[in-house]
Amino acid sequence: MHMNIAPNMLMPAQKLHPKGEHIERFVPTLRRNQSGIEESVSSLMREFTKMQLDAAALKEEANAEFKKENYLSAAALFTKAIRLDPGNHLLYSNRSAALLKLQKVHKALEDAEACVKLKPDFVKGYCRMAAVFVSMEKHEKVCHHHLRCMNIMRVYHLAGPRGLYNSTKQEPGP
Repeated sequence: MHMNIAPNMLMPAQKLHPKGEHIERFVPTLRRNQSGIEESVSSLMREFTKMQLDAAALKEEANAEFKKENYLSAAALFTKAIRLDPGNHLLYSNRSAALLKLQKVHKALEDAEACVKLKPDFVKGYCRMAAVFVSMEKHEKVCHHHLRCMNIMRVYHLAGPRGLYNSTKQEPGP
């Protein structure tokens, strides 16, 4: 089969080359798109930082409610904070304590488990789990989680003061 191709439809070989002239006309567009992407990333980072700050403010408010023994209010505020910063292990730890005070042991256990899943070397998370198991009278599990706490602390003690300070620093909270 024979195809008729008009000579003006053919492009010289150098223009098909990746470093050819036809690429150069797209450079300004690519630069504008890169600038737009950078602005979008910057905007997302600002929004993310604001959400973390809002979550931190809610955490402080929730801790104050916990200290006043308003556990239901504290749990609700921790929940709002978790929605803003779901990767913050401290929020799950503190909500676990509030839920345990409300005798919602299964939900308290879920939060304690979420806490240690997010930060496996967070000693207080295992203490939260042990506290839940005490209330469930599952003494074997209490011992298991206390041993995990002791092992984590022993490992960081062997790491020296810097390792202990950086890895197991406990934030104030309920």
